[in-house]
Amino acid sequence: IVQVSTTAVYVDDKIVLDIRNTKGKKIYDNSGSRIIPLFEELNRKKKTFKQVAKSSENANDFSGIVNLIVDKSIKYSFLKKLLNTCADAGYQKYKFGVLGEDF
Repeated sequence: IVQVSTTAVYVDDKIVLDIRNTKGKKIYDNSGSRIIPLFEELNRKKKTFKQVAKSSENANDFSGIVNLIVDKSIKYSFLKKLLNTCADAGYQKYKFGVLGEDF
């Protein structure tokens, strides 16, 4: 699960990027299309998942599915970087949820 609020990016409830505290930190790769802390955490998760799958007969293969829960105020340009980062890390199937006002 990747959650994106106006202040942070989380992977499974762990903050991987505090948007309020980015001064002096490199957030994007050289192309500007990949969020480095998110990419690194997703790669760690994928590697762990694959190790567990190897060591257990009953474990499922890595599916490459990521659940994205995004605040409705997130800009499209950041959302594109988020999707690109997930895809580059091997998560190429998406499920979306948008947080915002009640209907």
